[in-house]
Amino acid sequence: MSVFFMLRRKREAEKKKNSVVPHHPTILAHERPPPENCWNQTAIRQKYESNLIQIAVAGLIFGNFIVSAIEVQMLPDEGTSAAFVFTFFEWFFGLIFTVELIWNMYGSWWCMFWMSGWNWFDFIIVMISLLALAMADLPGISVLRLFRAFRVFRLFKRVPSLKLIIEGVAASLPGVANAFVVVLLLMGIWSIMAVEFFGKATPEFFGDFMRAMFSMWQIMTMDSWASQIGREIIFKHNMPMAALFFISFTFICGIIMTNVVVAILLEKYLDATNKANGEEEDGEADVMAPLEWELDDKGSVRKISTTVEDLDESSPSARGFDDSPSQKNEKSNKKNKRKSRRGSVEGIAEARREAQMDLLLGSFEGIQMQLEKLDHIMAAQTSLEERIARIENEKGIAGPGTQDDATQSVMRKNSTVVRAAGFNHEI
Repeated sequence: MSVFFMLRRKREAEKKKNSVVPHHPTILAHERPPPENCWNQTAIRQKYESNLIQIAVAGLIFGNFIVSAIEVQMLPDEGTSAAFVFTFFEWFFGLIFTVELIWNMYGSWWCMFWMSGWNWFDFIIVMISLLALAMADLPGISVLRLFRAFRVFRLFKRVPSLKLIIEGVAASLPGVANAFVVVLLLMGIWSIMAVEFFGKATPEFFGDFMRAMFSMWQIMTMDSWASQIGREIIFKHNMPMAALFFISFTFICGIIMTNVVVAILLEKYLDATNKANGEEEDGEADVMAPLEWELDDKGSVRKISTTVEDLDESSPSARGFDDSPSQKNEKSNKKNKRKSRRGSVEGIAEARREAQMDLLLGSFEGIQMQLEKLDHIMAAQTSLEERIARIENEKGIAGPGTQDDATQSVMRKNSTVVRAAGFNHEI
């Protein structure tokens, strides 16, 4: 009966393998182009996202930063020619950035634009700049003018390495915030004790809770706390036990918790940057795996590669089926086209679909051969079961030794039939 179980397991494995093969190629969700809500929106967005436009906008942002730095260095008086020049530059950059924002909004309208935090930042900065230019006499407008210095942050959006740093730091803030809460609680505990211990002796440092909190922050940052605060309290006011108070706080908050904050920041930052790099590699890699397994010429299961080049190698010619010279030339041309299109997402998706169709069409002939071999196995199994049943029925007639010899003879014959079908497995 072990032969029966072996054959049944083999049939189940073949069914499992065959259920994976007829998988149709699909397009990944991030490769589907967003629907157009406005006229010629896709072309306008692609033009905006081109390297030339992004480099030009980055140059304008950096130029605006240089002009602002020169303005606060010179501090020209109102009404002078220098003030007029800087006002002209302010209007010029404001209008240019407004046109750039409208261009971006039109190409990504509506939801796609607002889903990006960088677009929100651009929108707020440009709106504040326009308010500062249009309402120059509005009270408090000088506060809005200070936001012009943040325009340079828009440069991070267009430089991938800088953008990765900002996004990594932003992703690490939630974990660091928990550590900061612990630090603030420890500072508050020591500040309450410091007001009780040293409030009357040094009111300028520990006169109330807020002054004590600031002094504890100074001690935690190691900013001349020993010479300015510690020595005065310990020696001038004759409080030697204050040394234990300051040393314990320095050890817990200044050394241990500060390093904990740095460790959490570094860990979260590395996780965020590795995740971003991994997503970028997955988006650029020429990989798709709807067909993970196939039957080879010997009937066993093997995992196939999923890159476009490996799919070409897994073609019928690579599995033992000879192609004509015209078919080889056609596949070679397709392979070269796929390599040339690798730089764009649309080209990658098209290359994947073509490679999968080639693999599916080339696998049909091999699958047909395997089905024929399976038919031979099923016939051999049926014959074997019938012979075993007859031997069991004749058990009372023949002796035990004779029955074993007959069973072994039947199994040897069945093994010969299976090997003739193309499977080198002893049953």
